Amino acid sequence: MAGRSPGFFGSIFDAAGRAFRRGKTAAAAMSYGKSLERLEGSFFYRLFTGLGGLRMKLLRTLSEAYETSRLAGLGERVGTGLVRLPAKAYAAFVLSFSASSAAVMIPRFFSGNGFSVAPAVRSLALPLLLTACFIPLFFTDRSVSELLDGSRLFREILTDGMGVLPEKLGLPPAGGRPVPFAVLAGLISGTATLFISPGEVLELWLSFLAVVFLLKFPDSGIVLLIAAAPFMSLFRSPSLTLGVLLVAVFVGWLGKLIRGRRAFRLTPSEVPVLLLMFAILLSGISYGIAYSMRTALLMCALASGYSLTHSMAGSEKRLRHASVAIAVPATVISLIGIAQFVAGAAVFDWLDESLFSSIPGRVTSVFENPNMLAAYLALAFPVVLRPLVSGADAGMKTLSLLSSASVAVCSVLTWSRSGWAGLAAGAVVICVCVSARGLAAVPAALSAGCLCAAAFPQTVGKRLSYMFSAADTANGYRVRIWNACVTALRDFLFTGGGAGDIAFRNVYLNYSLPGTTGAPHSHSIYLQLLLTAGLPALVMLFLSGIALFRKCAGALLACSNGPTLRRGPGSMCASFAASVTALLVSGVFDYTLYNYRVFFLFCCVAGLASASADLIFETKDREKMSDYS
Repeated sequence: MAGRSPGFFGSIFDAAGRAFRRGKTAAAAMSYGKSLERLEGSFFYRLFTGLGGLRMKLLRTLSEAYETSRLAGLGERVGTGLVRLPAKAYAAFVLSFSASSAAVMIPRFFSGNGFSVAPAVRSLALPLLLTACFIPLFFTDRSVSELLDGSRLFREILTDGMGVLPEKLGLPPAGGRPVPFAVLAGLISGTATLFISPGEVLELWLSFLAVVFLLKFPDSGIVLLIAAAPFMSLFRSPSLTLGVLLVAVFVGWLGKLIRGRRAFRLTPSEVPVLLLMFAILLSGISYGIAYSMRTALLMCALASGYSLTHSMAGSEKRLRHASVAIAVPATVISLIGIAQFVAGAAVFDWLDESLFSSIPGRVTSVFENPNMLAAYLALAFPVVLRPLVSGADAGMKTLSLLSSASVAVCSVLTWSRSGWAGLAAGAVVICVCVSARGLAAVPAALSAGCLCAAAFPQTVGKRLSYMFSAADTANGYRVRIWNACVTALRDFLFTGGGAGDIAFRNVYLNYSLPGTTGAPHSHSIYLQLLLTAGLPALVMLFLSGIALFRKCAGALLACSNGPTLRRGPGSMCASFAASVTALLVSGVFDYTLYNYRVFFLFCCVAGLASASADLIFETKDREKMSDYS
């Protein structure tokens, strides 16, 4: 049957796409392979990867030393031992912990006026809830491994989603009598609530279990961290917890690298990223401030998410898991934000109430700041939108439509104009990358904005109309901060002033303007990077972006004639590249990487974009080899 006519506008967009592919920009993108060849032929690349076989000898020596050390198999033994414990041992631990923590806390609620019921209920809610959940485990003799194997849902998650071998499930209970030891461990943990809260005790235990899992399954661990990162605010120290778990993933990956089970490949898009990390690390060390050094180390640890995701997401299956790990939490967080707005729990901070009195507050969901929530939603939106624009089946398109709508509505309720700009940019980029007819997304986005402004003139319309107006105190505040930062760059342009809030304030206070002395950051990714590590770091950021987008553009052009590849790695490459674009656009107007969880996710998404482009190139190379044969 003849194909459907593209129509007048479709013909125009198709012609524009063909003209682009014949142009110099497309030619530059398609020359990525030549850049890779030049890099691999360079002296420094040979020095890094070869050194006359010294690298292989070193890896072989390290592998032999690792295999014969006590460290080898430690994670395996601990992990296997934990899942082979009888389920009733975990129930005994929880009940013992709940009873002992309650015995420790109840006397605190007695005072001269009697028993304080409300504080007692709040403090005992967690132990009581855990007890109710774990009591059924007392009535089974099966191991945790057998229970997981008997659940179809958990079996699918562990084997298909996390790469756990099926033979690792269904293991019988280990010998011995673990229940008394579980009771003793519960009593000790409950007694610890004399000094810390029950939630913090459980946080330590959960962190221990997470570290064991991440050491054993680093590939699945990085995907789990991507999904869990937005919810880290539930922990007392979100950034530190995330950093520690990421180090566990790195150690697990390094163990596999030493044993030859993983490979690290240096490509043109990775070189400037590594140099950028080095510049940030140097900025923290050079000033000798302890806080600045700790912040620089934390930033480098979180930025390693780029390299970890790039090296571990080497298959379409892994890329799909990562996409789900981004899309599902974003949908849940957006629904929480919408529920916060409906419940009237939105906050009025960071809002000029004299100018925007019609806006009933800004939602924050699981974040501390509406602008950070908006930045996260802008980062996730292209990934959520991908099934809708990439030819997925009807069921996935429906889910994508509903999820995209919830993310867009929650983004509106943050009232963050930088977040809106990033979200619109990401949506346009993925539409254009998936099809030349996606150019229609540009007028569509502008029309949608105009319709929203016309439908809600006192909220959306007013917020947009004052986007670049000095009458909005938030805009005036930002402009004064930018002016002070530009003045500071006269002295710190090439060296920066160090990493972290304290280092920024030490520099900024000497140049601040009236009314802005309490500014925590520069309200711009690019100014903040200049004041942190100087011009070399900003140059590396731009080179990293150019290399990444060139790589992704070359990959997308290479698979433009393959619909299957376009719907698979091609569409995922487009969505990840669009996510990076979204955050870089919103970062012009705000320091959207101020939240370390958003910073970590940004680095991971950039790594996923690079990994998906590599997968496309490898697939095309295999197709060429098969054609020759």
